[in-house]
Amino acid sequence: MEGRCGAKARTRGSRPCQARPVRGKARCRLHGGLSTGPRTPEGLERSRRARWKHGRFSKAAIEERRRANWETRETAPERFRREERRRERVTGRQVRRLSRQIERLFEQLPD
Repeated sequence: MEGRCGAKARTRGSRPCQARPVRGKARCRLHGGLSTGPRTPEGLERSRRARWKHGRFSKAAIEERRRANWETRETAPERFRREERRRERVTGRQVRRLSRQIERLFEQLPD
């Protein structure tokens, strides 16, 4: 293949790339003339295994965590009670803080 790559270059004001294409291809090494990855099922599986890190976000691991955290009928009322108690504590703290601020404002008022 003779000529130039011709891909639109972002850095050259959208003018065509002037690099020589890879032998037997239409584009240069930067614009897709090199390998596009595995195509066969064996190659795809080999690539998948090579990139595997820890499996934390694999379908099986996500499903396992979802089942482990599944709420039962017995645990749901207790969780609701805990959340209600926490809301009451937070509300109480907010009320106390606001009342202290109001008291300070009244102390600053001239007699």
